[in-house]
Amino acid sequence: MEKAVNKMKSEEIYLHVFIVESSSSSDFLAKRYEGEVLHKFLIWRRIRSSHYFAIDKDSFNRAIIGLIDDAIGEGFKVAGLSILNNKPIPAILPIIHISAYGNEKGIF
Repeated sequence: MEKAVNKMKSEEIYLHVFIVESSSSSDFLAKRYEGEVLHKFLIWRRIRSSHYFAIDKDSFNRAIIGLIDDAIGEGFKVAGLSILNNKPIPAILPIIHISAYGNEKGIF
């Protein structure tokens, strides 16, 4: 598992990348999944990764709710305290990557 180092206290911080992919129907049918490539690369680099597909607004909303549930399910573990403001630094840093097409009206 890839880890970032908190240079302030030299504690380990782990990354978890949540990928939500909303491809066009032609890309989806042709199996062109940008998010799948990113997901496999992250796993290869030993970085936690979850990949969600969203084909419409409803499935996009369910993917977001699912990733929030997954992130909360990992729990909030503290790697240390910031020397700048004495606030906790999370041990697991969630990152959300959204891959989607859009226009002036939005992504759906």
